[in-house]
Amino acid sequence: MPCVSRNNKTSLYQSRYYNYIFIEKQSQVAKICKKLLYINYYFDKIFKPNFKRDNKDVEDSETRLRFVSNARTICIAFCALAARYNQGNITEQDIKTIY
Repeated sequence: MPCVSRNNKTSLYQSRYYNYIFIEKQSQVAKICKKLLYINYYFDKIFKPNFKRDNKDVEDSETRLRFVSNARTICIAFCALAARYNQGNITEQDIKTIY
C-alpha cells in the first residue's frame, strides 16, 4: 500500500531513517534520481499504455491497472535503495538500522 505509506506519518519519515536515504551525498542522489525519472517515463509512456491496451478486455482490468501503478512506486523505491547501496553511500549497517 504505497499510497498509505506516502500519506501517513510512518516510521520511514523519522530522521534516523529518512536521513540515511535522502540526506547524505546529494550529487549521487541526483544521478540516481535522473535514472529513476527515465524508468518512470518508460513506465508512463510505454509500459502502462501497452498494459492497458493488452488488458482492456479482461474482467478486472481496472484492478490490474491500479496494481501496476502501485507496483511501479514500489519498484522505483527499491531501485533507489539498491542504487544508493551499490554506489556505497548506504552501507549494510544502514540498511539493518532502517529495518
